[in-house]
Amino acid sequence: MRQNRSLLIGVLMSSLLLVGCASKQMADIDPNSPFSPAEQIILKDINSNFTAANYDNVIDKVNNTPEVSTGTLAFRSEALKYKAFSECLLEKTKDCASSFKKILKADPTFELADSEKNHPMWGKVFAKRKTHVN
Repeated sequence: MRQNRSLLIGVLMSSLLLVGCASKQMADIDPNSPFSPAEQIILKDINSNFTAANYDNVIDKVNNTPEVSTGTLAFRSEALKYKAFSECLLEKTKDCASSFKKILKADPTFELADSEKNHPMWGKVFAKRKTHVN
């Protein structure tokens, strides 16, 4: 009996922890975002890895997330942009250019933000790839 009660308490505590985590993720969802709730969660993870300089994790996440192929154009472009940035920062210039090419093939009007255009690691790579699209 005592063992069953301990097991029940453990299950309840785990459930509460999971509900708390899900609630935190849902609280971070922006209803005005151009991204779906699922896309926002994925992008938050990608952005967190990028900000922490975990560039290999960014590349792996983008490469292994099915939504990057099936999600909205805005989401695919944003995820691939972080992948391209990561590749450039890891000095994988050909891969970086290839990621920018994928973005521009899907959306030839895609532009980097003003704060991103002149970055020394990817600004010129993007500009060169952009001239090949137009």
